[in-house]
Amino acid sequence: VVVPVIGDTCYVSETGANLPPYDTWERAATTLADALALKPANVVVTNGTYDLTPGYWTISDAIAVRSVEGPEKTTLRATSVSAADPLYLRMSAGGAFISGFTFAGATYKSVSKASSLYIQSAGTVSNCVFRFSGVCDKYPFVALSGSAKVLDTTFDFAGATHNFGMGTSDYTYSGISVTGNAMLDRCVVKRMKFANTVRSATTAPVRLSGAGATLRNSLVTGCTNGTSLAAGSMIQGPGGVHLIQGAVENCTIAGNESFLCAGVWLTGGNVVNCLIGDNVTTHENQNYAVFACDSTLIDRFDHCMAPVRISKGSFEGSNLFRNVEKGDYRLNGESPARDKGVLEPWMEGARDLRGNPRVCN
Repeated sequence: VVVPVIGDTCYVSETGANLPPYDTWERAATTLADALALKPANVVVTNGTYDLTPGYWTISDAIAVRSVEGPEKTTLRATSVSAADPLYLRMSAGGAFISGFTFAGATYKSVSKASSLYIQSAGTVSNCVFRFSGVCDKYPFVALSGSAKVLDTTFDFAGATHNFGMGTSDYTYSGISVTGNAMLDRCVVKRMKFANTVRSATTAPVRLSGAGATLRNSLVTGCTNGTSLAAGSMIQGPGGVHLIQGAVENCTIAGNESFLCAGVWLTGGNVVNCLIGDNVTTHENQNYAVFACDSTLIDRFDHCMAPVRISKGSFEGSNLFRNVEKGDYRLNGESPARDKGVLEPWMEGARDLRGNPRVCN
């Protein structure tokens, strides 16, 4: 086997000859595992469906892995059967970069199954789709820590349920856990479900609990966190986001459902320029689009819109989205949220969820 020097590119194709060092399409590896074993600087994968062998994918080196035509044409299929293994991907290297794949086939069957996507300390995922099914009882489906970044990515939890049965630390109580300085930017989180048996206010489809943890330019929609009070419970978690530390910036939290607070539950951090509406609560007497566990924290909602006025710069009103029934949460021309946000330094040159400039004059 000829090991390529740093800077070389390995190619992966279902029809390749599988001849090391996989440096042309004709000689391409037929599995990702073979290409990654040579530790090249770049791996390029053409259209097709590839099994993640020997069970899941570990990236612990500064390798950039890209598909040719994006997640619509290139699928990585989970094959892991070990109860302790992640089902899709574990990353732990600054400079590791993954882009342009659909991850499918992750079916949870064990209470001790690790997170499907686990970025342990560093690494970037971009332009991907993650699909989940089955029942998870312990870990979050997605765990991001350190300086992890996930950009332009969709997390679709249709067919997946979290039972919150074996949580042993704070980060376990979530669909997506964001700690440290990790960031989700221009992402969609949809159809995450917690069972009615869940008995804690700490559960949430997205949970931020790091000083630098950030959810930005993203949509959280179609999530459910219990629609009735579980036995022995005093309260239920939010249908959208639980913010303990960090920031939720320029996000739309809409179309979610929970027993008490269907939008954003805040115990710390800051929520800025967010649209929080068209969420549903099922409590008879109390229902909250947003909830601050301490009245002194209410001003942490800054320039946000919700069905009731929250705090400084924020305002109440109907969000007037374009088409809620079809999941189109863009603002229509009459929305009171237009031109009501506050400018932030990070916005210069930034783009929104649809790829448009974040600031329009």
